[in-house]
Amino acid sequence: MTRHLLLTLFGIGLLASSILAGPTQEAVDDSLDLGQRMLPVPRSACFQDPGYFTWCGSMIQGDDEKYYLCYSRWPYEKKMSGWVTYSEVALAVADHPLGPYRHHSVLLHGRGKGHFDGTMIHNPHVHKFGDKFYLYYVGASDAGSFRATRLTQRIGVAVADSILGPWQRFDQPLIDVTPDSFDAALTTNPSVTYFKGRYIMVYKCQGKDGKVFHGVAFSDSPTGPFVKHSRPIFTDPRSPFPAEDPFLFTYKGKLYTILSDNKVFTDIKQALCLFESEDGVDWKLSKHAIISDRTIQWADGSTEKLGDLERPQIFFDRNGEPAVLFCAATHGKRAPGNTFNIQIPLNPTLLKP
Repeated sequence: MTRHLLLTLFGIGLLASSILAGPTQEAVDDSLDLGQRMLPVPRSACFQDPGYFTWCGSMIQGDDEKYYLCYSRWPYEKKMSGWVTYSEVALAVADHPLGPYRHHSVLLHGRGKGHFDGTMIHNPHVHKFGDKFYLYYVGASDAGSFRATRLTQRIGVAVADSILGPWQRFDQPLIDVTPDSFDAALTTNPSVTYFKGRYIMVYKCQGKDGKVFHGVAFSDSPTGPFVKHSRPIFTDPRSPFPAEDPFLFTYKGKLYTILSDNKVFTDIKQALCLFESEDGVDWKLSKHAIISDRTIQWADGSTEKLGDLERPQIFFDRNGEPAVLFCAATHGKRAPGNTFNIQIPLNPTLLKP
């Protein structure tokens, strides 16, 4: 039998085998695509505290099965810039992850002179680790001017047996500044998760030269001490302020962070973009990097380009799937009556009656 005939018969055999085996299955793309999961938002899935600028928003389910939204607020008469001195963390409650939420109580406010969180509490980020609730936040003390007060910002944590409190705070910041380092001026925007046997925090910070960075720190306990990595993350030589508002989370064994981009990583101003990592130190843009350009599709069929869509936080369902994206948002300008928390559904089952 000739070599040509052998190759011909071999090829016919392969063809027959493929026909008997059925159609070839295409490779499944299992990379996380949060933008594709964003669904139309019911008008009721927006929370605004009357008389207050309403900002931030981190939600958790309580032991009573209700849903509790931790958010920042400060009075309209203090103007938008008043957050740096007058913000406090309040609590809203709902019977459904998308709301509607209603104000319940104030969780944390300034502790007074002599404390690192003397006059302001901001950026709530809530978790339940084990049988306790942990509320990470930023505190500051009035230093006489907006800029001087901003430089007093430090990250703290409060601990409670119930989301309703009482909350135990600590005398020292959880993440303080480090002299002559990239976070020598302030620390803010904390986000924490548990990954591969330890707690990881990503946070925004600022150096003495005014440049904005992000740091990462590791701990064996949700209350620290957290050991900082020696170099910043999410940097770009083209920008002194590339991004902010990190939200750190795990999904299917991988570590992710959502950032509010300053037109550096995605070329879209204030885009929500997704990064991924194997260790929390080395990060890369995810395959589906762009989550949102601030455009919202409302359930009534209308579309709106929001003025702001930042400080992202995700609530995960019992199966570990992303269920709701919470963001601070504005209709146009940051003015009284325009600021609110929006609850964007990521799971279609939430929209069923």
